[in-house]
Amino acid sequence: SSRFLPLIDITNHGGKTFANADVRHSIEDKIAPAYDPHSTSLISTRGIKKGEEILIDYGGGRSISNERLLMDYGFIIPDSAGDTARLRFNEDLIPALQTFDDDRRGMAEVSEGDLMGIRKLAQCIIMEQKSPILFDASGKPSLPTMVLTLVLSCRGVEDVARIIAPVRELKSQKGSDDVIIDPLEYPDLLLKIYSASAPEHQELAFRVLRQAASLALQLVSTEQPEEAEGGVTFEDVARDYCRERRHILQRAALLGPGT
Repeated sequence: SSRFLPLIDITNHGGKTFANADVRHSIEDKIAPAYDPHSTSLISTRGIKKGEEILIDYGGGRSISNERLLMDYGFIIPDSAGDTARLRFNEDLIPALQTFDDDRRGMAEVSEGDLMGIRKLAQCIIMEQKSPILFDASGKPSLPTMVLTLVLSCRGVEDVARIIAPVRELKSQKGSDDVIIDPLEYPDLLLKIYSASAPEHQELAFRVLRQAASLALQLVSTEQPEEAEGGVTFEDVARDYCRERRHILQRAALLGPGT
């Protein structure tokens, strides 16, 4: 939930590099008789010189995307290493996947049981990730994005067997077919699935993601910002955001295994 924090709310963003203060409970305040566990304090994290601006990290120590900066704070950071670009599942990934249907004709030979296993795995990845289709600032897909694309782009029986083998191993270890994946086990499972996939299958998944990025690029505005009168407007910042998003998608449209 959101709260109004006088003074703290006007503190600017310094990121992990330049932040010199943090928003949290003050441990020292606990010795005070009027200590309120629901209070919030602005606490310095290093020495601050007289006249130096107090800056905090809006990401709380984590990378923060330009999309969130734009929507929550009304600005972006050009060429940010922490930026990301999200794609939509139904509108971007599925149409890209459908362009490679000829590569996936072997799926007609996959048993109904294995098809069900593939569907459940895809649903699990989508449910675990807030953004199942995500590229970082370099255009590299996240591990969940890559594994989800591998799951959906299986070419036939052999690919399916490789993909679901780590899941079956986990089920065998736990002695149950109805395995609820522990969040702590999830990254390791994804890595095992990726490692188990064939190099040719990985290349197909990258081709799908490159196609998805290319299709999304067609929808990103290429309008150049005009000189604003009376200061920068939200429309100016939104155009800058579109430019940054376009750069990430351009990189994503060129990436392949090992890049």
